[in-house]
Amino acid sequence: MVRIVFAREFKNVFASRATMISLAVIWVIAIVAGFAGRVFLGGDDEAAGAGPAPQAQGIYLEAGAAELQPYLESAGFSALPTSNIAAELAVDEPEAEIGISGTALDPQIVATSPDPKELPALKKILSTYLLEESGVDATVLAHLDAINNLQVQTVNYTPSGIGANPIGFLIGSVSAMLIFFMVMGGIGAVGAGVVEEKSSRVVEIILTTVRPRVLLLGKVLGLGAGWVVILFGYIGAIITGVTISGLFPDLSFLQEFGLAGMVARTVLWMVLGYFTATALVGGLAATVSRQEDLAGINTPVMFIQFIPFYTAIYLIPALPEAAITKILSVLPFFGPFMMPMRTAIGEVPLLEELAAVGINALGVFLLAILAGKIYERSILRMGERVKLTQIFRKAA
Repeated sequence: MVRIVFAREFKNVFASRATMISLAVIWVIAIVAGFAGRVFLGGDDEAAGAGPAPQAQGIYLEAGAAELQPYLESAGFSALPTSNIAAELAVDEPEAEIGISGTALDPQIVATSPDPKELPALKKILSTYLLEESGVDATVLAHLDAINNLQVQTVNYTPSGIGANPIGFLIGSVSAMLIFFMVMGGIGAVGAGVVEEKSSRVVEIILTTVRPRVLLLGKVLGLGAGWVVILFGYIGAIITGVTISGLFPDLSFLQEFGLAGMVARTVLWMVLGYFTATALVGGLAATVSRQEDLAGINTPVMFIQFIPFYTAIYLIPALPEAAITKILSVLPFFGPFMMPMRTAIGEVPLLEELAAVGINALGVFLLAILAGKIYERSILRMGERVKLTQIFRKAA
């Protein structure tokens, strides 16, 4: 019987015209954006590829300073012999913007600007030539060269959270948002489905052949599967757009941050988060008989989801290793949002992840039992809002 109820609810998800239209619109937007990206990004790539190959920087060199030519070439410059540097620089498009006149021991710098960018390198070349001509030992020259190229070594604190892994934070945020979307959609769909059946009294006919708990389980599973398909439809549209635009090779670096493992974790926690919220809503929604009263059930549960969602976004990057973070990330309601963010930003021991999954699965089981009792004792009570005290007083 669960299979029959599951199939019925699964089909109902796609029977909504608004849902299918929104999915189609997302696909159209993604495809159009992909082709637009290919046009604009492709043009940039072609322009970049058509550019000339880099060439060595030219330096005009008069005959008196010809001894500097091997030093210039060893430093990556291209020596351009000339008899008149000033005349060479006076043309519209000179081959170089600086030159050396005079002699190697008494050089003169001639340039088109008062502070040419090549000047520091030329000073170093001239100093090396002068020292070698003076008979300075090669070891001393090497030490002088090292001094001229000294680099400042800075000591910084080791950042944590976003500062240590901004890409991981981005991946974790996307994971948390997908789970949030799935949970919020499930809350609305399950609650509306339960009240719709109860208000039309169709449920009275259904319950003649199906046990209340079986009906609730099939509804939660069917709607959840439908929402998963829709969610992956949206993700598929985004991936298609990115593929068409040609950006996929540029995003391959995400594999270094464990993207494949995060996808699997996101699906797992999406399932646990969905069942945690919808099991509770499915039972509570049976206590009302009108859609107008459903907001009083759905709204508090939806607002509860904002607490772990924003906790994952703000607390974990600020205090990734704090005890409060570790404790909250294994608890039901908090775990589905916080544990994916923790694993995306840093390393979480496997035993801790398994403990979180086990605790959340146990929470789903206990909530399902509670929701089943509420649903069973209130689904056939029409016309009034059933108070939880009445249900548990009856159970007692």
